[in-house]
Amino acid sequence: MSAKQDYGLPESVKIIKHAGGIELKRYWRSWRSVSYLAFGILWFGFLYREGPMALQDIPYAEHLQVLLLSVGGIIAYYGLAQIFNYSSVRTFSDRLKITHRPLPLLLGKTFKRADIKQLYVNRHHRRGENGTIITYELRLLSHGGKDYCLLKNVPEKQSVKYIEQEIEQYWGIKNEAVKGEVSN
Repeated sequence: MSAKQDYGLPESVKIIKHAGGIELKRYWRSWRSVSYLAFGILWFGFLYREGPMALQDIPYAEHLQVLLLSVGGIIAYYGLAQIFNYSSVRTFSDRLKITHRPLPLLLGKTFKRADIKQLYVNRHHRRGENGTIITYELRLLSHGGKDYCLLKNVPEKQSVKYIEQEIEQYWGIKNEAVKGEVSN
């Protein structure tokens, strides 16, 4: 594998050095997140105000209204999380811990250092309304051959490559080629 590239510290990433390791924070902020929040609030507001009248002739309308209000609330919460949240990738001497804050999401993971063989960046393609959308994922390959996704849907490659290289450098992991890895 080639020598370490200097990606520099991307704008969306902050590095914090602790006595027991390093923490890399990647902020999620994007303009798309405002649209999620606005849509969720409009959905929730419309159903709260007009829902009882619009659904009155449908059997089990109160249950349907609760379900639809919940969907609006979830979309609005996701929009808020997209605006305010960050992903924290924190290394300790014996483990790697990923959390998403300040709004809690059930996406956190912890891996033992002894289980980690290699970190790598993978390109993810998905068809969108306006063509193909390319995002990047930070992935972990365990000694047992299992492949885990640590961070996903990151639009800029340099943020994920930077995080990968900082963790590998901290733990002294020699960068080796992995099938599907994005080249420098």
